[in-house]
Amino acid sequence: MVAEWEPQRGTLICYPFGIPSALVNALAEHDTLYILVINNTAYNSALSTLSHWNTNLNNCRFVFAPTNSHWTRDWGPQSVFIDDETMGIVDPIFNGYPWVPGREDDHYRPSEDDDVNQILCSYLGVPRVPFAAYLTGGNVMYDGYGTAFSTAQMINENFSLMNSDAFLALAQNVLGVQNYYFTINPELYGIQHIDCWAKLLDEETVLVKQLPPEHPEFSRAENIAQQFAQTTSIWNKPYRVIRIYCPTYSDNYAAAYTNSYILNGRVYVPLFNITSDAAAIQTYQDAIPGYEVIGFPWTDWYYYDALHCRVMGIADGEMLRMTHSPPQVTTFLVNGEYSPEVRIKSYGQYQLTTGELSCYYRVRPATEWQSTGLIPADLPLFYRASLSGLDSGQVLEYFFSASDASGRSASAPHNAPHRYYQTTIACITSLPQSVPPAPKLHLFPNPSRGLITIKWDNAPRSAYTIRLYNLKGQLVHKETTSELNQSAEISISVLSSGIYIYTLTTDDLFSELISSGKILLLRQP
Repeated sequence: MVAEWEPQRGTLICYPFGIPSALVNALAEHDTLYILVINNTAYNSALSTLSHWNTNLNNCRFVFAPTNSHWTRDWGPQSVFIDDETMGIVDPIFNGYPWVPGREDDHYRPSEDDDVNQILCSYLGVPRVPFAAYLTGGNVMYDGYGTAFSTAQMINENFSLMNSDAFLALAQNVLGVQNYYFTINPELYGIQHIDCWAKLLDEETVLVKQLPPEHPEFSRAENIAQQFAQTTSIWNKPYRVIRIYCPTYSDNYAAAYTNSYILNGRVYVPLFNITSDAAAIQTYQDAIPGYEVIGFPWTDWYYYDALHCRVMGIADGEMLRMTHSPPQVTTFLVNGEYSPEVRIKSYGQYQLTTGELSCYYRVRPATEWQSTGLIPADLPLFYRASLSGLDSGQVLEYFFSASDASGRSASAPHNAPHRYYQTTIACITSLPQSVPPAPKLHLFPNPSRGLITIKWDNAPRSAYTIRLYNLKGQLVHKETTSELNQSAEISISVLSSGIYIYTLTTDDLFSELISSGKILLLRQP
């Protein structure tokens, strides 16, 4: 699944417009604006309105489709790359909004909106990816690396169709979501959508609403912030949690500043005509430097339905994408040579611009960036830089950039040079000359009923750490051994029945992976 901050071809909105004219014009200024209209009468009316607003009509595209609401976020196109090659549009079930505690009426069911994604696939010429469950867009966010977040309402909404295990399996098989995390439901009653409470700013950073202590949902917001702080990102580090203060603008209705929209280097933020608006803009500017942060005050934003709810990005299916695993706090080098690698993929299959594949670097306290070219590494799509002359104690900062023949460009991190990678260098003279063979691991019985015996075919050379993960990628058991002879036993009887992934790593400086595999646990009936 594509993250919101990744390259987008444009934005989908609906006519009659549910957003202010200033936002419509901003969305059409630099990118394509796709506008849904139900018929020729609506088309003519929309065109007249846009002309009156002096909207950039050259960037407007009209798509004829039946609609019944302006919430394109909830039922609109969620973008996915199929087998890491072709962009498609996920088409989940949409049947309106389920009943929630605190309301007397039944579900709100604008069924016409469920047809839009199929029409869009035909219009855009991209594959349709059916998803046989509810996947309300305002209640899911992705990191671009197989991680998703929703509130518990996502499971509740799907309960009439399937249980949580079936939903997770479907998300993994169809969407490639390997790690799906669920926060508590944030509201005492309401639609419980995560985009009014939290927002991923990149794969390691999340913005979380902060309420006044007297607000009835204060403790829930604090709980969600704590849940994120205790969750590790794709790079195996705790999420960086940034709080954005959201005071009330009427009764207990709190400003939904997290309900913003990221589009190609800009952040569009709903403002509520209150004194905290300026501080909200500053919070975004501090959290993701390099972005242009633009606020849109309007009287028709609500605490449960603001800017993000009414727009939907459509990913660039030919994007240029760079991926780099961030370095550890300390990087150990032999002879001061460092060769960081980055994966570069043109989804449009354009040739990379060789002279513009670069690594920019500096050693503190230097402030000016130096650059060196990237050369192909051992694996396909991977490139590396060669940095030499580094010494212990130096703080190295670096980032990557690339371009392709289509004119697209990319960097890693994606908002470099405002954000960059950083590591402290520790030099060693050489690696050990003689390394004993790694022990071969055997786990039995497999399936197990709770007690696992581990045996090695030769004695371990150091301490080891055994980890067990469930199929969501969550760590469920960890055990560090001392130096052992030939075998050890661990008990996992407290875990529920199911398939688990095990890893065995050395518990030393370099934490080398020795073995991994699957084990089936069958608890005693």
